[in-house]
Amino acid sequence: MNEEDRGQPDLKPWCYDGPPTLFDLVQNNILTNLIRMAVHLVLRAYLALFHRLTVINAGVVKDLASTLIAANHSSHLDVVVVQAAFPLGRLHKIRSLAAKDYFFANPLIRVLTFFIANTIPVSRKVYNPESFGFSQACLQEGANIIIFPEGTRTLTGEIQEFRPGIGMMSVAARVGILPVYIDGTYACFRKGRLFPKPGKITVVLGQPLIFEPMDNKKESWQWIAREVEAAVRALKNKCEKGE
Repeated sequence: MNEEDRGQPDLKPWCYDGPPTLFDLVQNNILTNLIRMAVHLVLRAYLALFHRLTVINAGVVKDLASTLIAANHSSHLDVVVVQAAFPLGRLHKIRSLAAKDYFFANPLIRVLTFFIANTIPVSRKVYNPESFGFSQACLQEGANIIIFPEGTRTLTGEIQEFRPGIGMMSVAARVGILPVYIDGTYACFRKGRLFPKPGKITVVLGQPLIFEPMDNKKESWQWIAREVEAAVRALKNKCEKGE
């Protein structure tokens, strides 16, 4: 399969490794949505008390259509703080891409990440048409998907280069991208720490980036990735200046 072909989503139902469990078959029903809301009530209280979480430009998500949410990545707290920018009632419509080898190898972690982050497994090593196609189907149904274009948590606290996968998804699904800058999670819970420590966290939401239809090829994906990275870096500069 060449790179251009990868942009064409495979919309067949999600295929699990092995027979799906009962848990897999009842994802995002009324009960699991209520459980997720209860979990996030506790998480939001924790973020308010221990991290004084502040969301800047929160009104952007009020009527946010199907969109990719692209943020810098410093910590396992990042998904939770981005979700906290949304109303509780919208949580079941917010999915996040998660490394299949890290979050789905252990059944307990798999369950926890589902209830916390409503995860879609994705391979960090090879292209996976099932996860890509499932993501496209979720976007077509009106979901918002959180993606960290750097691919992994930063080891230095600095923003790393954005990979072209964010562009590939945007071009294929024809959806916009909401740039987000997260400040404080590196200091509170960087890679290598066992437990988070108290400290202020700020989430800065930008304006959605809407791109004209373009050829579904690597050059297009890379151009979009650069534009989104520039937007996130601009939000970082504003945050540091207190604007």
